[in-house]
Amino acid sequence: MTHDERDAQLLGELAALFERTEPVPDLVTRTARASFALRSMDMDLALLTWDSRVDEPEVALRSGPEDDEGRERRELTFERGDLAVEVEVAAPARGWRLLGQLSPAGSARMELHRAPRVSEDPTSDPAESAPEIVPVEVDDLGRFSLGGLPPGLVRLVVHRDGERPTATDWFRID
Repeated sequence: MTHDERDAQLLGELAALFERTEPVPDLVTRTARASFALRSMDMDLALLTWDSRVDEPEVALRSGPEDDEGRERRELTFERGDLAVEVEVAAPARGWRLLGQLSPAGSARMELHRAPRVSEDPTSDPAESAPEIVPVEVDDLGRFSLGGLPPGLVRLVVHRDGERPTATDWFRID
């Protein structure tokens, strides 16, 4: 028996032991498989650099900006190299709304990707579900707006001519 075969046998015995004593819940396994649909190997990642729910404002204000229902708006900034995606999340009466700006300004195509929901149904295969993709109009100044959104996990993907697509970190609309 080779060294690799012994390692494989030992790993198999350990896996069987853990499966008997503390099996992984089915929902955890399905959620882990669903996460593969969210990966983006062919895109650059714009990292979250500002979140108004977490970071302190540079200028002290009496209160934060409020949405149509008097709730505080969430402001997010994502950056990759010279590209910044600034997003404001607000909750009007008829669904969540995203308002934003690309910097530097200029023409671009953009998409909103909505993460697939993990079903409680054990027969469903979340690895086969893909994110829902919604086109987002961007004007020549880099501004965009998207309304009527249900709450959930989303990201924005920016397409500019001659560049690889850039995806923001996933963030929650809620």
